[in-house]
Amino acid sequence: MLDQHITERAYELNLESGAKNQIEADLLLASKVIELMNEGVASLDSNFNVTSVNPAYTKITGYTEEELIGSIPPFIATMKLSEDDSVEGMCNELENSDGWSAEFWDNTKDGTRYAASLSISSVSTDDDYEHAQYAVVLSDISKRKHDEEKIRYQANYDLLTDLPNRALFMDRLNQAVLNTTRISRKLGLMFIDLDGFKQVNDTLGHDIGDKLLKEAAKRLENCIRTGDTVARLGGDEFTVIMPNLVDSSHISIVANRILDDLSRPYIFSDTEGDVIANVSGSIGIAISPDDAETPDDLLKKADCAMYIAKNQGKNNYQLYSEGRDLRLCTD
Repeated sequence: MLDQHITERAYELNLESGAKNQIEADLLLASKVIELMNEGVASLDSNFNVTSVNPAYTKITGYTEEELIGSIPPFIATMKLSEDDSVEGMCNELENSDGWSAEFWDNTKDGTRYAASLSISSVSTDDDYEHAQYAVVLSDISKRKHDEEKIRYQANYDLLTDLPNRALFMDRLNQAVLNTTRISRKLGLMFIDLDGFKQVNDTLGHDIGDKLLKEAAKRLENCIRTGDTVARLGGDEFTVIMPNLVDSSHISIVANRILDDLSRPYIFSDTEGDVIANVSGSIGIAISPDDAETPDDLLKKADCAMYIAKNQGKNNYQLYSEGRDLRLCTD
């Protein structure tokens, strides 16, 4: 019986030793995996002091392991500086759901801005979280954020002039019309076409034509009021949204300023010397709610008035009026 007991105990000890060795091997493997991860990994104690970090965490944040261990992680300070109660919200969520995640802009030790994706999981040994520990995973998602911003920009802005494109223009025009109705003010819309631009393209080349469009865009922006919007619809067509008009005559003042600026010579440096180009502008103007109450109608009537300005000899502006010969709008 004694021999059998000894044999059984020896077998149990071997199993325990094997299990212990396996646990140690698993922990070593997990530690190696964490060390090699591209994501930053940190562990925090119940007071949110850092107890360990992997190399990626120090690389992302710019802080050394010695600077981090025993201190509050830098992202907490960033969250405290935000206008919302993000730290309090994080603590509440960790207590109620054992996990929290967020994306925000943070600074490395040297002040470099980066987009952080942060997730925190709580690991508790009791029910009251008195001895909770926290596992932090940090990723630098700056490239993704920049790519998203680039896509948004390309969807809303003209790549040549950096002005709002047709999509963003229509969105702002919709908002402006709604606000005009709400505050009982008038809204002016200009439709601008460059006279003689095709000739510039044909005689001086598209490179000069592109430079002229960029310069024309800058001149338009210099003519408008704060709060107005200049947009490029395409080609040599531009628009100006003028909200909150107290007096409709103010739009004529801006229109004259634009005509003067657009008609000034455009001078560009070339390998063979300066190149001088000349264009002017034909401007059609429609007022909401006098001429139209919807964005589409307002744009059509401003466009119609622009065609009338073309017919009147170009380099002038015309206000939309139902009494005009509207057959000119389709010429």
